[in-house]
Amino acid sequence: MRGVDGPVGKKPVHVRSFLNFVGGITPVRVPWRPPIDKSTVREFKHLALDVKYQDCQIGANDVPRIMLLRENIYDLLRSDILACRFAPGDEMREQDLAERYSVSRQPVRDALLRLQREHLVTVQPRQGYRVTPISLSDARDLLRFRLALEPACVAEAIESAPDSVLKSLDEFRRFSGDHEDFIAYNRGFHSALAHASGNRRMATALCDLIGQADRLVRVSVSNLKGHDPAKLVAEHVALIDAMQSRETRTAARIIKAHIGATEKRVLPALKRNAVIVEERSS
Repeated sequence: MRGVDGPVGKKPVHVRSFLNFVGGITPVRVPWRPPIDKSTVREFKHLALDVKYQDCQIGANDVPRIMLLRENIYDLLRSDILACRFAPGDEMREQDLAERYSVSRQPVRDALLRLQREHLVTVQPRQGYRVTPISLSDARDLLRFRLALEPACVAEAIESAPDSVLKSLDEFRRFSGDHEDFIAYNRGFHSALAHASGNRRMATALCDLIGQADRLVRVSVSNLKGHDPAKLVAEHVALIDAMQSRETRTAARIIKAHIGATEKRVLPALKRNAVIVEERSS
């Protein structure tokens, strides 16, 4: 540890006193120095980024980099689960994931704990983790929650969103691509509806539902006649027309029917699919 001199006319300031004042930690025992006042803290606050420890050094750019690393691993792992690159029920181990993403085990562990809170990963004591299987009850719960929330977002958007926001939905009037492209298109459209509401809390909740429903959308699209998503795109276009015309009742009817049709496609398909698990006990 090294001391830090105060400004001219001030008593010398030691790093320990500075860290104690701003709520930091003291890795080694150091001699006591007089406490510093708030003005000195403001003048030397930047020095906290240059404190050197006995075995390591933390620089100004390290914290953002560490946070970015953890966020990236979370996003990658979540995306792989929702894209079914990790199939429902697959077992996962921290070491294998760390090697897959070329990182240490700590950011992998952090990501898995976040995904556990989202019910996408299940912890198996002394065995590791596994991708939470899709169950009929969870699928039904998710779709019913969406049925309550998404029409509310659409109504808010019709009532409060400026014309420019509703006009921006035109980019979703057309779609071309394969099934994976449709997953991204569909997520983008429903996320745009959420944000068009202008209600941050509702938008956050709906976007979370939409992300978790990606696996269900895959089942839904695979259950379409001819595997052609054109019918779903046509439903999106009808909803855009109603919203841009500020027709609240028509829009509500379309979005409710749209989600209801998804449920009718998804639940029977799940019953025939090996990735589902038994209904949860009451």
